[in-house]
Amino acid sequence: MQCIICREYFLVDNNFSSIFSFPKICPQCLKKYDVKPQVEVIPIQGGEIMYYYLYDDLQVNRYVKLKLLRYFNRLYQLIPNNKTNILIIDDTVFEQLKKEIHYLPRSNKIVFMSLFRYNFEDFKNFI
Repeated sequence: MQCIICREYFLVDNNFSSIFSFPKICPQCLKKYDVKPQVEVIPIQGGEIMYYYLYDDLQVNRYVKLKLLRYFNRLYQLIPNNKTNILIIDDTVFEQLKKEIHYLPRSNKIVFMSLFRYNFEDFKNFI
């Protein structure tokens, strides 16, 4: 089989239970890109920002990012079902947010979600 992330070939133990469901990701990539959902709480005036992300400090190319997005649905399972404002953060949104952080609503709970962790330490003075 060929891994969809690293594109390297790997061997699969075939048995009767897995004859029609082959793994798409090699064991090395499964270990390297193990999904560990994490959450940070960022206090703001009148509420808080709950920041959920999957990977802490991982530098990958665009192709690998697209393949890792398959795990993004695990973040949705962590969010409570009450009404919240959800903002999905990527590189473009993060750069735009730097310019327009003042326009965030100051009340209620806001949820940020991203595949990789972005540093919001610089934003604490503006929120």
